[in-house]
Amino acid sequence: LSASAYSDYISCPLKFCYKRVIGIKEKDEDELSVSNIGIGNIFHYAMEDIYKARIGRTIDKKYVDLVNKNMDKIIQRAFKRQFKIENNETFTYRNEQLIIKEVIREFIKKVLRYDLNNNQLIITDVEKDIILENAFSFNFLGATKMISLKGVLDRVDQLQGEIRLIDYKTGNSELKYKSEEELFSQSTGDRKKTIFQALLYQWMYRKSENIKDVQKIGNHIYSIRSMNKISDSTSIEKNKQNISDIEVENWMSTFEEKLSNLTQEIFDLEIPFTQTKEPKTCIKCHYN
Repeated sequence: LSASAYSDYISCPLKFCYKRVIGIKEKDEDELSVSNIGIGNIFHYAMEDIYKARIGRTIDKKYVDLVNKNMDKIIQRAFKRQFKIENNETFTYRNEQLIIKEVIREFIKKVLRYDLNNNQLIITDVEKDIILENAFSFNFLGATKMISLKGVLDRVDQLQGEIRLIDYKTGNSELKYKSEEELFSQSTGDRKKTIFQALLYQWMYRKSENIKDVQKIGNHIYSIRSMNKISDSTSIEKNKQNISDIEVENWMSTFEEKLSNLTQEIFDLEIPFTQTKEPKTCIKCHYN
């Protein structure tokens, strides 16, 4: 299971069924159109291209200048990757792609400007796969089964002794929550899914890498549209405290328990996949 699969179920079990069980996919009508998902993908590909060259190093002005000089090539490679076009093939921007190209350029500049301000930041990994084997057990048709979880961290870096797990978001995202119950609630979970995914990834990262509780790990959401000043906070906060400043046991044990219960529910044949009772969720649903 993935973070997005859990989020689909929390938002609407029926949506989870259509998408994850039956396999009805959400697709762009035009294979060369750029949906909101496509914009996010292109931006992620560009950021991976830029930051993988700095693993083990910092982001300095000299490198930022080099990226700006090669920005057109970087963005074009990202577009080609999105549309599965070989690098040696010709690619010409058309229609809205010309606008999207400039939007991506501004997004990249925002991130570089923000990171350049943290000159002690060291990049440790990009697009890091995290897999947690046999994370939970559940009963299925009288037999005990095991479920593994998987995810991808957009970026891992270190700053002043803190491991930072970075998640890029091209839309607006909520970064604050009060209790773990909010993250698993159908009424609030859809709004808090960015936080849910981030904490799930921290939990998986700690377990899979055998990281001790005393190690500070922060979840940082680079919500690009709202990152207008280098002083803007990117940290997830629980009750106005950065998640890295909170004792791990003050959130992780409850989170793990609720995640285990949710996993049991998903695979319980006695519990049907019912439609959400939240009208706002249905309005924006592709399956409505």
